[in-house]
Amino acid sequence: MQPQPVTLSGVIEQFRWSFGSSAGRASHCRLSCSISALGLGDLANRLGWMPPMRSTAIAELRRGVHRRSLGLDGRD
Repeated sequence: MQPQPVTLSGVIEQFRWSFGSSAGRASHCRLSCSISALGLGDLANRLGWMPPMRSTAIAELRRGVHRRSLGLDGRD
């Protein structure tokens, strides 16, 4: 575990570096745009595809890994 939190863009940057890719540009979008994209991802999932951007994936990212690693997720 790292003592400091890691951002998603930082993780992607590390993957790009390890694969030898050039640095990419980060883009930010508004919440309404994100909700629309997640809705399309959920729809694609219902049609049988497995897109990486689904509402459950974003919910897990928001919840974070730190809580689960400390046993604070509320599941017993």
